Amino acid sequence: MFPEYRALITELKSTDAHFVSLYQQHNALDQQVKRMVSRTDPSTPEEIETLKKEKLRLKDEIYTILKKPRKADLVALTRSRQSVALARRSLRQ
Repeated sequence: MFPEYRALITELKSTDAHFVSLYQQHNALDQQVKRMVSRTDPSTPEEIETLKKEKLRLKDEIYTILKKPRKADLVALTRSRQSVALARRSLRQ
């Protein structure tokens, strides 16, 4: 899930309890759905659909956390903007 965010996921799994909870819930649902689809666990199509929807909701919430700007990102953006502003000022002179 989200290979482009692998490093951030690793970081959040060691620093953010809420993220860990969401991630674990998603993985547990994923395993449960796989067992139900393969008929290892008895289920109805409606039960599978309900679990898939919950799994998708968790995935959306995880993605929202991954996309949220981090303090380090904001510092880098601020520095970048300051550099651009300085470059523009020096060009005007």
